[in-house]
Amino acid sequence: MLSTLLPLTLSSLLVSALPSPNVKDVVKRTSSGVPYSPHSIPIAAKVPRPAALERAFAEKVRALDVADGKNESMVSLTGTGGGVSYALNLTIADQTFLVIADTGSSDLWLYSSNFTCLNVNSTQVPQAECNFGPTGINLTADGFTPLNYTNNFNISYGDGTFLSGSAGTDTVTVGNISVKDTEFSVAEVAYWNGDGFTDGLLGLAAPLLTSVYYGSDGSVDGRNNSALYQPWFYKAVSEGLVEPYFSLVLNRPTLTEEEAYNNTVPDLGAITFGGIPEGCTTDTTVTVPNINFTTSIGGYNHSVPAYYTTSSTFKFPGSKSINTTTPRIILDSGTTLIYLTDEIATEYNKHWNPPAQFVKEDGIYFVDCNAKAPNLTVVIGGVDFEVDSRDLIYSATDGVSNDCISSVVPGDSLGATSVSILGDRFLVNVVSTFNIATGEITVTQRKKY
Repeated sequence: MLSTLLPLTLSSLLVSALPSPNVKDVVKRTSSGVPYSPHSIPIAAKVPRPAALERAFAEKVRALDVADGKNESMVSLTGTGGGVSYALNLTIADQTFLVIADTGSSDLWLYSSNFTCLNVNSTQVPQAECNFGPTGINLTADGFTPLNYTNNFNISYGDGTFLSGSAGTDTVTVGNISVKDTEFSVAEVAYWNGDGFTDGLLGLAAPLLTSVYYGSDGSVDGRNNSALYQPWFYKAVSEGLVEPYFSLVLNRPTLTEEEAYNNTVPDLGAITFGGIPEGCTTDTTVTVPNINFTTSIGGYNHSVPAYYTTSSTFKFPGSKSINTTTPRIILDSGTTLIYLTDEIATEYNKHWNPPAQFVKEDGIYFVDCNAKAPNLTVVIGGVDFEVDSRDLIYSATDGVSNDCISSVVPGDSLGATSVSILGDRFLVNVVSTFNIATGEITVTQRKKY
């Protein structure tokens, strides 16, 4: 029976049309038809990325395409060591939490204030060793409604870390958008190495990537027993609280801010729900379809949205000598760098002055921090988007050394043979807008800043 119901359940969770009664008319729109929206939520902090998320994306993206249905919880796509995450505040039951905003996953999860922290040997250790932020959720707070106790939250990462626990509902408020009966998960057992700042994560991707499962036996969790649900933004749209768009406006940190690896960095932009913000974009824009993934659900293969994915080509010195077309490339706020195929990344990194040095063990190109970066243009839907030279070099400081690396990384060295990633080093140059109703992505070049 479950195999029959799951495809229908997934279809019902996707937003195919915006309910109109509760949505105020937004008259002013961009040339692409995207409405301007006042619902801009400031990025509260930029924090060191949790070690548990490092280099996890290759394994998980590979598992998604025609997945066979076992132990394939999707996780945030992430960058290399020393990366950072963009975080915002949300409120549940009068508690405010700092959470990572992530377009590469779908769950809203927080850690329980009385969670059990485990080490690599699954032995209980003090909570402080998991290094969560300061504000765990109190499950006895008013308004929290547990779901069926036979359901479980279970997400594992490429380095062996994991979170498990329960799911429930409550009113979740981000900015001035409050969504009642929002499903979210609570980590009650964790093997984790956090950033010391964030209390959880707000996933903004499609329902397919949620990580709640029917039953209480986590060892059998996978596609065949997924208890798919509407993530927070999908639910806000389905209830007519906001139009079906959200936009990322990620600001570029300074080199000094990047080097402040152990400190949060404020004023790093905003997420605008319901449309696009005014005043920061140029007339260079394009709208393209979001490319679906094919995955097995309940014994059937389905083409469905998961990550925010398009195709692209690249222009740079030497690019005419190779094929720079990438059939699928993910736009992901949870990834710091730009992951391309070995062939493209290798050709691009030949043209640094002075030359870049590839370190195979790390899978990255080290460069002099004063090096001249080769120009890079990302072509999406036939439209050119320039990447600022400041974003092509990245401070890889870990608090000990002061190395710099090329922002263009060979994804093949990490196993990402079929999918490339446009991470924050590209996203800070554009406003990326996602329409979850039509399955479209609008990319708009930002004004110079």
